[in-house]
Amino acid sequence: HLTLATAVLAEVSLSWAAIVDLTPAADRPWVGGSQTNSEFDLIFNYNGLGRVTGAGEGFGGRGGFGNPFSSGTPGITRLFGNDLADQWSWLFPLLAIGIIAAIWVNRKRLRDSRGRYLLLFGGWFVTNALVFSFAQGIFHTYYLVLLGPPVAALTGAGISSLWSTFSRGHWSVRLLLPLALVLTGIWQLHVLQSYRTWATTLTPWIVVAIGTAVVLVLLLGLALMLKKWRRLTLRVAMLVSAVAMLALFAAPFTWSATTTLAAGNSVMPSAGPTAGQNGGFGGRGGFGGGPGNFNPGSFAGIPGGPGSRGNRNGITPNTTVPNTGTQGQPGEVASSNLISFLQTNNDGYLYLVAVSSANEASPIVLETGQPVLAMGGFSGNDPAMTPEKLQDLLASKQLRFIMGGGGFGRGNNSSTINSWIRSNCTLVDLSLHGQQNGSQLYDCAAR
Repeated sequence: HLTLATAVLAEVSLSWAAIVDLTPAADRPWVGGSQTNSEFDLIFNYNGLGRVTGAGEGFGGRGGFGNPFSSGTPGITRLFGNDLADQWSWLFPLLAIGIIAAIWVNRKRLRDSRGRYLLLFGGWFVTNALVFSFAQGIFHTYYLVLLGPPVAALTGAGISSLWSTFSRGHWSVRLLLPLALVLTGIWQLHVLQSYRTWATTLTPWIVVAIGTAVVLVLLLGLALMLKKWRRLTLRVAMLVSAVAMLALFAAPFTWSATTTLAAGNSVMPSAGPTAGQNGGFGGRGGFGGGPGNFNPGSFAGIPGGPGSRGNRNGITPNTTVPNTGTQGQPGEVASSNLISFLQTNNDGYLYLVAVSSANEASPIVLETGQPVLAMGGFSGNDPAMTPEKLQDLLASKQLRFIMGGGGFGRGNNSSTINSWIRSNCTLVDLSLHGQQNGSQLYDCAAR
């Protein structure tokens, strides 16, 4: 059944890609993100297997600039490093020891629904964790949301099984529950080291959880010695266990709450307050968060602006119009005078302006509500535009202004496009319109 289902899934999924590739290129849009205008190129490179193998990595295809996002070094410990641990692993010791307890409790029933439950969610977790750990290509923090369901399911089953082993298991497994609480508390203290203010707030909760583990051990010893009071002792132990669990949920609950209680980075979302700051919320900022600065515009010879990722986990949000002068760099300020100039001189053209990428186009569209042409697709790396297409756009009065930094896109034909624009269009002096960031605007109706 599984083999048949896999075959049907593959046939249905690949049939759409095959239909697109078999359609003449002139009768369909360019396949964004690919370098050959092919869905299969996208599947096996940039937006598919390339994320795992590293083939075709970069912003939109081969020859890109690798993985600039802070997601740790590929390897078995990647998910437990400072870049990713706070996004998913708060309860991992509880989960791991809980699975051991679940296998012990259900060891005689692993072939029924409980065994299938563990196989389903355990397989889900292990498969995703291994892929994320060793992925060589672009890896974004928010991919870890795929671990949420199996972590929740396995932790829940683990807690139930840990209580079963504690209350009526063999003496050799009774201590698994206190051990899980202690190790989970210690791990949470480790993860909180990068968050000074929040460590101060959440550490007391974790200490409560560790303390209750000690109480549980004492209650267990009391129940074994005073069999007459065993039932009452176990009820008290259940209450103490519930308090410990609630205490351990404080940190992951806080991290989860930041995604709804505070404005985060909508481009590269993540959970948690800003690392190393004295309080406040805010997810990892800029392009994925991470040490150092990353400016997409600094590649392909395009001057970078003042924006950067800032520290490991956040930047101050910028609510002004992002700069359109670099390749998709968010958070920089575009001149309102420049926007006004483009609108005033549009003269009925379909597109307000053409830019290299959708990252550059989107803020102008949001600000003006007018169409903006992203010549190089999402990240400016698609070789979709040609001089002939530009000529058609100009002749049909669809496009007048073209804007970029030191170049117009990073696709395989970018140099040809750059030369054509400089030869056939007139450079506008942007300093007259309040733009001082190295952007270049060409008026292609002036000749």
